[in-house]
Amino acid sequence: MNLKAYIFYPSRRNIPAEIRMLENMGALIEAERKIFELRSKAGSEEDRRMLEIELEIIRRLRLEYPYTLKEAFEKLKSRIPDISCIQFISLLEDGKIDFRVIDGKVKVFKRFIDKLAILEPKLAKKMREYSSRSKAREKLYKHVEELISSKISGYIKPAHYRIRMKVTLKENVVKENTKIKCWLPFPLKCNLQPEVKLLSAKPEKYILAPEDYPQRTIFFENVYRGGKLTFEVEYETKCFSFKPYVNPSKVEEGQGEYEEYLRELPPHIEFTSYLENLERKITGGATNPYIRAWRIYKWITENVKYTVAYEYALYENISEYVAKEKKGDCGMQALLFITLCRISRIPSRWQSGWYINPIAYGPHDWAQIYIKPYGWLYVDLSFGGKAYRLGREDIKTFYFGGIDHFRLIFNSDIQVEFKPPKKYFRSDPVDNQRGELEHEGGNLYYDSWSYNLEILEFKET
Repeated sequence: MNLKAYIFYPSRRNIPAEIRMLENMGALIEAERKIFELRSKAGSEEDRRMLEIELEIIRRLRLEYPYTLKEAFEKLKSRIPDISCIQFISLLEDGKIDFRVIDGKVKVFKRFIDKLAILEPKLAKKMREYSSRSKAREKLYKHVEELISSKISGYIKPAHYRIRMKVTLKENVVKENTKIKCWLPFPLKCNLQPEVKLLSAKPEKYILAPEDYPQRTIFFENVYRGGKLTFEVEYETKCFSFKPYVNPSKVEEGQGEYEEYLRELPPHIEFTSYLENLERKITGGATNPYIRAWRIYKWITENVKYTVAYEYALYENISEYVAKEKKGDCGMQALLFITLCRISRIPSRWQSGWYINPIAYGPHDWAQIYIKPYGWLYVDLSFGGKAYRLGREDIKTFYFGGIDHFRLIFNSDIQVEFKPPKKYFRSDPVDNQRGELEHEGGNLYYDSWSYNLEILEFKET
């Protein structure tokens, strides 16, 4: 494993089979006991660190399943008031509600309602937020239809945003007079998002990473004095839509200066034998890189179903997991696409931030491919897959190369060290859309703080 990858992921491949078996069984207390025993006998610093990270992985796995059956039912009833206990039990028996037995107790997945909404569309229509999601999709598809019908290609139809983002440390998580470090994601400058302006920051003293830094942040330090501690930033951005123009017969082989976007980056971008065989099967010997990329896109959008996922730190190899299980969220699908494209010698890279349709918005990930001589194109796997399942072949085709202007871009790569660097294992070692906090005693995970992003102003121009 190269040094860059090791900063984020000490290899878990050497974790003893007994510990893996205990974790899979949900016997987490016993797995922890075994890890403590092995850690006291560890022969190297690398082995010791690997075991310490495994303890943190187990802690995070517990946090993925926080609810008892009673708590889960009450939570679902708050979203669907007329749901009955019998219906709830039936959904459990049918595997529609995600649960695990952990240390002898039945515990329910923290995002089980979001997952249920995907599996049961009829129930989703009863959920209170369904209407806003439907209206947001209507607004998006109207915008994309305008792009498709436009006679102009390239970067067109921009939108202007004013955004406020903040994170709030919960009370009594750390002792008073503890120094807290905070890295909030901050918009980077790129072709899609060429204008970024910082308006205000709290605290007023900060370090802003370079404008094209691949995981751009604004860094703060402050001392916890009791109560709640908040870090906040406000900024303006302009984001363009992109309508591609590609003549497949004019596409050229070659990567230009983008050789770095053909590399492996363990653990999630690895050229395993399984993925190499899958790439050969999908691309079918096509010599045109654009055609190869299209076939990879088509296979993922038509075969991989969108699902709500765990936090990424809990997966060992996301791209292979998605290929085998044929399910994954937006970023997981993007990682599989990037990996298969790189195996196929097509430069590809990550892009992420938030989907900021003013009606409904949240964190989102997609990809880019370099096609000579046309340059970087955008590829949104999950949006393409949704369009395919709704019978919108035109919109599915658009998202192979094109992109809408409802984007807020923080990241252009995965597993990038922050500026200034973070000392401890990150809450999200792959990406950065919510922020990161730590103190001298260690990382502060998502259960220690909350985050909020607001669209204060939106204007299409």
